[in-house]
Amino acid sequence: ESLIKSGSLSSNDKEFLQQFSNDANMNAVVKLCDILEGYLARRVAPVTPSALEDVVEAYDYLRCHPHAEGCHELVHLLRKPHMKALIQCHDDLANRTYGPRLSPVPHEVDEDDVSVKIVELVKQDEPLGATIKINERTGAILIARVMHGGLADRSDLLQAGDEVQAVNQVLVAGQDPMTAIRMLTTARGNVRLSVLPSERRSSSTAGGVGSVSSGGQQQVGVSPATVRVLFNYNPADDGLIPCQEAGLCLRLGDILQLVNREDGDWWQAVKEGDARRRAGLVPSTDLLLRRYQKQQQLQQQQQQQGRRSSVKSTASSATSSPSSPATAHRDSSGSDQQQPPPQFFEELGRFYPGQPDGPTGSPVPPYRPLVLIGPSGVGRRELARQLVGTDREHFALPVLVSTRSQQRPEPFVSLTAAQIRALAEAGRLAEQWTEDGGNETWALPVDSLTKLLRDGRVPVCVPHGPPPHCLLGLRTPSLRAFVVYVKPPPLDVLRETRAPHLLQQQEDSLYDTGRQLTLSELEAMVIEGQRMESACAHLIDFTLVNDDLPVALETLSELAYRLETDFSYVPKHWL
Repeated sequence: ESLIKSGSLSSNDKEFLQQFSNDANMNAVVKLCDILEGYLARRVAPVTPSALEDVVEAYDYLRCHPHAEGCHELVHLLRKPHMKALIQCHDDLANRTYGPRLSPVPHEVDEDDVSVKIVELVKQDEPLGATIKINERTGAILIARVMHGGLADRSDLLQAGDEVQAVNQVLVAGQDPMTAIRMLTTARGNVRLSVLPSERRSSSTAGGVGSVSSGGQQQVGVSPATVRVLFNYNPADDGLIPCQEAGLCLRLGDILQLVNREDGDWWQAVKEGDARRRAGLVPSTDLLLRRYQKQQQLQQQQQQQGRRSSVKSTASSATSSPSSPATAHRDSSGSDQQQPPPQFFEELGRFYPGQPDGPTGSPVPPYRPLVLIGPSGVGRRELARQLVGTDREHFALPVLVSTRSQQRPEPFVSLTAAQIRALAEAGRLAEQWTEDGGNETWALPVDSLTKLLRDGRVPVCVPHGPPPHCLLGLRTPSLRAFVVYVKPPPLDVLRETRAPHLLQQQEDSLYDTGRQLTLSELEAMVIEGQRMESACAHLIDFTLVNDDLPVALETLSELAYRLETDFSYVPKHWL
């Protein structure tokens, strides 16, 4: 209307605009455009990007406070897998974790021709997610492996064996491989790769890619597995790893998801709890076994050379002896005896409360005994007592047996030494120890634990001896104990929480001692805890730092209730 009234248009243009503005379809399009613009201007934003964490926190709180109004209905709703999936979908949308929008791949050549494929990736602050190698015969730059969960894997546009010919229209074929590596690592935004697909390569060239070895490796690589790491590994110290940047640093006790085992030497694994779900390279069992055997051979050669030098040095003074000490030691100790190779990974399975038992088919008790380990004075016994005090109908301390005749505050059953010895010979004792200078024998019977489980109660155990020996009778397929390591806080926190004026206010100390702890004892507690954690990391299911007793108790209580509803990992031979 402003243009028509302005007088700057000719009569024909005015007549055309007048008819155009009076058209009903045109008015409907303009109205629709206004509605869409108003909707887009609202910019709906999520209230929180981590709703699942809030839901889990609320669920744990309600489980520990069952008397709150309406909590039973809400707990029943939040434990449903469909509700968890819905909240997880909300978080994925809020964090924009869905795949990036890529421009369409051009198809400008005939499909029957051997052509280069154009792959475009949106690369921000993450690696490409693929390793490259050089064909020593042809000099071609090849994709050696595509890392699970990485950018290349999510795009599903690259695969092992593809030949990279250009990066962002810069030819890399025939150039120094470091040039291609620098271009791939420094590129940001849209990265366009020109690759020759592996399926179009000749058989002679494909041989340089490295095919999957025979003997079932391909079948093994198809099925993922969950394992617990039984060794320490730093890729920075491994000069034979294909790509140190892609290596995964491992610590004793880490839980891994083996997502790809097609390579016989290097597996792809994801650490449990890694939100990014990006895989890294870890040495395979075969590679670790070969390295171990080679190390053993070198040690045997060194020992043999040492024995030869020892025999030569003593031959002049011991010619009348029938055999040298070194030879006699070798024959008696049996250096030729083959020791079993070490275990590098322990395969795990998911234990669901109440699932049918494999051998018997009967439902498994929904509870697992809680076993608290830790250095002396860290507060294990007080945590156990207070956890039982929160709900004595649900938690219980197992009843011990002893040769002691007089009673003490903790209930126990008096038995003779012969009766306890008979239980030990029958394998019915989870732990046994002596007190009072060896005059009293104490033991934890397996029947005491199984009775509590049958009664629908959770046994809370505080082993007497040091781990890992004290866990041998508890970590069994029948009990399936859940081991909690009560870790002491740093030394400066220990000084505050174990201060003399705090200890003297308690008739019974909160930290397993009835007297003031000296600075040397606190330092010994920290050192003992470090040694225990290092030696038993593969046996620990959860680490609880006891820097504040009420907070630690609440965390332990939430953990105990969560074990009754969610799955937990156990050695696969327990299932």
